Amino acid sequence: MPSSTLPDVPSDAQLIEFRWAVDHFALTEEGTLLFFGWALHDREDIMSLTMILRFMDGTDQRFNVVYGTERTDVASAIADNPRSLMCGYYFFGHARSAEFLSMSLEVQLADGSQALLPTNCAMPQSKSKTRDDRRSQRVQTMARLVRRSWFFARSGRFVDLATVARRYLAGKPRVMANGIESIVQTLAKHSRAELIVDHDLGGGANHFRQSLTEELVSAGCAVLILTFHVPTLRYGLECRTQDMTTRIAIDLNEFFAKLREFPLSRIHYNNTVSFTNQLAVIEALSSVGMTVPVSYYMHDFHSVCPSHFLLDVEGRYCSVPDVHRCQSCLPRMSEGLVSLFAERDIQLWRRRWLSFLLKTDEIVFFSNSSKELLLRAYPQLGRHSALKLKPHDISDFPSATVQFDLKAKLNIGVVGRINAHKGAAIVNQMAAALDARGMKEQITVFGAIDGRQRSPSLVVTGSYQRGNLASLLTKHNVNMIAFTSVWPETFSFVVAEVMSLGLPIICFDLGAPAERVSAYPLGRVVPFSDGATLVEATVAFRDELLEKAAKSEQGVSPIVASTRGAEPAARARQDKQAASVARS
Repeated sequence: MPSSTLPDVPSDAQLIEFRWAVDHFALTEEGTLLFFGWALHDREDIMSLTMILRFMDGTDQRFNVVYGTERTDVASAIADNPRSLMCGYYFFGHARSAEFLSMSLEVQLADGSQALLPTNCAMPQSKSKTRDDRRSQRVQTMARLVRRSWFFARSGRFVDLATVARRYLAGKPRVMANGIESIVQTLAKHSRAELIVDHDLGGGANHFRQSLTEELVSAGCAVLILTFHVPTLRYGLECRTQDMTTRIAIDLNEFFAKLREFPLSRIHYNNTVSFTNQLAVIEALSSVGMTVPVSYYMHDFHSVCPSHFLLDVEGRYCSVPDVHRCQSCLPRMSEGLVSLFAERDIQLWRRRWLSFLLKTDEIVFFSNSSKELLLRAYPQLGRHSALKLKPHDISDFPSATVQFDLKAKLNIGVVGRINAHKGAAIVNQMAAALDARGMKEQITVFGAIDGRQRSPSLVVTGSYQRGNLASLLTKHNVNMIAFTSVWPETFSFVVAEVMSLGLPIICFDLGAPAERVSAYPLGRVVPFSDGATLVEATVAFRDELLEKAAKSEQGVSPIVASTRGAEPAARARQDKQAASVARS
């Protein structure tokens, strides 16, 4: 693309008001790019960040960067800036070339001004450049970095970036000579071995993988885990047995060449979101799947579209439309995880995935809604005999009953890491709507929120331990829960856990959460809307619960009558909560 007009690099006087760093930067020869860091301005909120790669021919490539992630380390080091907790940013996607001249961060501030922050991320220059040219460019870059470091020194504001890097690089696979051969030898000592293919991004898929791995290892099985370590952009292979764990870096093509030598009794395809060569993975597993049974787990909709949350180019849920619309949409999606699929050809994607899915031994769904959406994309799978519904087991979640008072000030709890697909924009809109109501009501986010807007109605507690959720909800006097996800989740541990705690919950009519909440006595499903409308629906739902409680006889809410089909332990908790509502 032609070079665009860039904002000016801030002057020395302006630079002193910015604090920023690139904590980690990784780039493969194919152009897969990852970087993350943090950025602050002393007086103004940062509204958005854009990464700009400048190439040798004068062209540039721009990417929207996710801004507003939690950085407790920065908040500790820069305690006098109230914006420092949510100042993190990251980008993971695909650049059109691995050879670029420089990378800059374009900052949009709340006052409408823009600035261009230089970074120390630059690749070796083209051989066509003279040594003096390259030296001059390096000197210019170094001068900027030294000037920036001086500002940090003068202000006394430092963050231990080495510590940050160590934390993010945890789990890095080791480079090991003859590593795959050593694993083959380990497997030969076991009567049973199984392979799990999974990302390392966290969340429900990894929680499921951990449980599956522990179950297999405890049964005496040797477990291989093929994954992709995003911070180093390396594929890794982990081997776990009852007495050892080995994690090595591998070449993906070498692994596929050796795959048939592995004495595997089953392959578990959990998730490959973030893998840089996804179609090569399913093709390799398709060929092995002719002799080794393959289980595929429907954690998201990656098998339907590279946009695995089914969000279109406008960021809206697409509902799996006619494929002709997909052919128009996908090529226009150029950022993030979608960009890892360079072809942007939905027909190619669907053909390869259908071929793989037809060869699986079982396709496991965690909700009926996800099954219906997969069959909308692939009606041919309706004849597949191995479609299985197996909702996640949450029996490891600590059982508790959370008391709540609906007559108290409205405090809407939002649980989890709230990024774009989890409804960050919805939460910010809800906060603005509560501000406008002027009733000192609030939203409490238990976790973190990307792109958080400053609001007196929005409280963010930070990361939490799963087992502490009940006590946190009680401590903060939450009396309603809003599940704000904007895509049709295939299960949602958060929804299941909140229901097990007996709290009222409201969600949009999307996916498995709506499927589960609609059958929950203290649940309400509403049409997808903006945050202001969701606040209105939440208030109306709270008022309806209070009205039912007021009309109840003998202190027992009529809500109890609808719990009779529930699982006994859950029903007992719901009965107790319903009675609590009636007494409030």
